[in-house]
Amino acid sequence: MINIKTAVRREQISHCPIKLLGSVLFFLVASVSFALSAPTDFELVRERVVGEYLAAGIDDAAIAGLLDTQNTDGTWPGINYQDVSRTGFEHYFHTSNMVSLAKAYRQPDSEFRDSQKVKQAITAALDHWVQNDYFCENWWYNQIGTPNNLVAVMLLIGEEMPEQMVKDAQPIIGRAHLNASGARPSGDRIKIAGILAKNLLFLGEIEKFETVLKVIEGEIKFTTGSRGLQRDFSFHHRMDRVNNTASYGLSYADSFVEWVVYTAGTQYAFSEDKVEILVDYYLDGISKNLSFGKFFDAGAKNRSVARPGAIHALNAATPRKLVEATDYRKADLEEIIRVREEGIEHVTLSYSKYFWQTEYFTFQRPDYFTSVRMYSIRNDNMEVPYNSEGLKNHHRGDGTNHLSLTGLEYFDIFPVMDYQKIPGATILQKEALPDGDQIQKPGYTDFVGAVTDNLYGSVAFDFISPHDPLKAKKSWFSLTRNTFVWERE
Repeated sequence: MINIKTAVRREQISHCPIKLLGSVLFFLVASVSFALSAPTDFELVRERVVGEYLAAGIDDAAIAGLLDTQNTDGTWPGINYQDVSRTGFEHYFHTSNMVSLAKAYRQPDSEFRDSQKVKQAITAALDHWVQNDYFCENWWYNQIGTPNNLVAVMLLIGEEMPEQMVKDAQPIIGRAHLNASGARPSGDRIKIAGILAKNLLFLGEIEKFETVLKVIEGEIKFTTGSRGLQRDFSFHHRMDRVNNTASYGLSYADSFVEWVVYTAGTQYAFSEDKVEILVDYYLDGISKNLSFGKFFDAGAKNRSVARPGAIHALNAATPRKLVEATDYRKADLEEIIRVREEGIEHVTLSYSKYFWQTEYFTFQRPDYFTSVRMYSIRNDNMEVPYNSEGLKNHHRGDGTNHLSLTGLEYFDIFPVMDYQKIPGATILQKEALPDGDQIQKPGYTDFVGAVTDNLYGSVAFDFISPHDPLKAKKSWFSLTRNTFVWERE
């Protein structure tokens, strides 16, 4: 029961004109109505999360296809439900289908809005999953992939699902927790914490949600060790100190940005100093690992370079969210947005950037981009080929020097590339590359570095191959305003 105390004394009301009394009563009723209807900050954050799920839209034809092809046991044809290996696990498509159906059920302009047929399909699919609890040999699916999809289903339609089924799904979603093996102090820790936070939004557990948000905000920091955000705005995911800025480091930033937006203007909003670190990292770290602030640089890629479409362009979604959340470095963020939405002919950026923690150099001019990748006794040469990806990456850190005028010169070239003819790298030619387990090697030299005034720069690499009996003194000079780079060996 709501107790209302007014500032209007009883004797004053008794002598008020009828119109004034009516106005006072209307004001009181309107105030009570607003207090009852206005969402709390917790509810507002939940609404924003759900709104983000629905923002992408739904393909009704695809939804109809999912409904038509679903088997009576909740499965879909074409998915191998027996293979739970690291490189298999097509089960991910099953949980992704559930998310698509749940979005269609909630999407206001979808013909499947509040469709009982869709609801039954989701129920059947979820029932199949909780009955079988598919567990992959690759931890990522168990602690991130599957929980992330299931928590989306819960937030979109969970309150309308059978109560026992929802309860049975919680242990599976609960594998995303702060003490999980994958919750290391890097990008995956934030992903897992984000999944946990979303589940707490669904469960309505406010105090636990607040605790997890503090953990997420606390991870926006420079590391004092090998993992995480480095002082030069590069990102290391593992103890090998390999450049992961354009992979794990990108998802690290995106995971933070979504929570910056979800919590903006609420009691849970991140502090401005944390947001500024995030903006600096996005502009001076991630964006300077990209050609023209838009395309993935092949030299910054590791095993993922073997994936189709790996050297694609990024959209402007993340910088747009940052512009909405803060005015800090707004002009620089808007420059990146223009490049990504209007094309590289709008680039005005000119810079020289050396990532000394990662031994990676980039040089941008309005009409071209170039980079140099190296390693030393401080950093390993390349990422391990986890999940059998990047099995020919042995020499891709050996002074690789890519030059780009469009950003797409190396798009999907890697399946037919001669990995002993890498631009800029000095490689002893042999009949075949060693086995994939011989890719990652520590460097043998400590003389690796660059000098730059942030506009021009030169790079030096006292190269000693960890694979072959080969040494070379290598240097690069990026000193011009036009499309000219001179390399000397």
